Amino acid sequence: MRRDTVEQVGGLAYARGNRAGAAAAYQRLIASYTRPPADTEVGVHRAVLRLAAHHAASGDAEALRALATQVVTAYRAITTIRRVEERATLEDPAVMAGLAAVAELVPAARKVLVPDAPKPKAALKEKAPAPAAQLPPEEQLPEVDEAPDQFAHLELVEGSSSKFWRAVQRGGEVRTTFGRIGTRGQSKLKTFDDSDDADDHVRAMIDEKTGKGYEQIDLSELARRALARPTWTPVLEPGDAEATGSTIGGAPWIEAGAAWPTCDECGRTLGFILQLASADCPVDLGGGLIQLFLCGWCGPEAYALVRVVPKRPSTERAVREAGALAAGSLTPRAPMRITGWDGPEDDVPYGGDEDADRALAADPDLRAAIDAEDAADDLGTTAQGDKLGGWPYWHESVGALPRCPICGARHRLLVQLDFGRSRALPDFVGIAFIGNCAAHPEPLSLTWTT
Repeated sequence: MRRDTVEQVGGLAYARGNRAGAAAAYQRLIASYTRPPADTEVGVHRAVLRLAAHHAASGDAEALRALATQVVTAYRAITTIRRVEERATLEDPAVMAGLAAVAELVPAARKVLVPDAPKPKAALKEKAPAPAAQLPPEEQLPEVDEAPDQFAHLELVEGSSSKFWRAVQRGGEVRTTFGRIGTRGQSKLKTFDDSDDADDHVRAMIDEKTGKGYEQIDLSELARRALARPTWTPVLEPGDAEATGSTIGGAPWIEAGAAWPTCDECGRTLGFILQLASADCPVDLGGGLIQLFLCGWCGPEAYALVRVVPKRPSTERAVREAGALAAGSLTPRAPMRITGWDGPEDDVPYGGDEDADRALAADPDLRAAIDAEDAADDLGTTAQGDKLGGWPYWHESVGALPRCPICGARHRLLVQLDFGRSRALPDFVGIAFIGNCAAHPEPLSLTWTT
């Protein structure tokens, strides 16, 4: 039976007061999705909320807990994507009672379903170093300089030569910078009576340099060099990894005698998601094993644990837990071991990411030229999916990675986990970013976008 037909059957039963019949139809509709539905598929989101209403009326607390993450997703979708058309769904007293029941049973869901509740706390690794009492305010980015009248950047790379020459003209002033590629070089400022003379001087110098073998580099290439970060994608194979190997799902390495992590919100066992062995990765992750656990009952956005487990000689006799437990609404998949990494490929920042401006701030003239020509807009798109390094793919709402609690520097992206696209991660709509500070690898941070 088609999904739209199933929804119609459920809606008719719901309208006639046959809540059990409606629940059966809605359960069938929800189960027909092998991946989380898109925000625009409001039919299944409406079904989730009405099914929660049925469970609340039936007093089925366990079913409500299991449905909590989907209820939060459905509530967000209906209140944002289709707010006007779906107003009637949220005005249904039975649906509101279901939402209230979920909020009562699952503290993490309450933070979304009850508007005045405090935001979820950030999840940090176990026994994180104590943060500084108060971080200084983050340094504000300076205003973009006035756009130059002319900006030219030329390079000569042949034999033992590796040199650059740059000219920036504003009005009657021309600043030239030159030196070996990779250095700041040295600058000279020359002033002319008017901008026409300055313009002629720059053009003559460009002709002279190109005659000596220099090549002009366009702004889009300079923007790519300034902003591109290397990224790698995991090579996955079904099956368990070695105890201290890299894996998505399966079972993590846990020190002998250590307890399996539990949720601070509900006390239940956390579901194991990811283990990365720093020694197996093409970039420095700070050493040891990075591990990620999520709570399937409270919801991944509400409580998660990301930590570093150092590998020490004294722990070689450690044992593995007999299987990963992903309780509640997180459906575990078969374990996938990470056997290698494809790349590197250049990754470019998501539009509006303030860290891109920070990356350009050290070169004000280049920043002003790129801004004036919108040269960064042609770099392509930020890599989606699971990846190591690169830039965060913010999906719809541009955010920022946290600051280091020790020095205040902005965290860099270590790992991106795209739950909506991955063939290895549990069913969930959202992207997780694991980050850390280059100077202080611990503690790790975990940031979500949906």
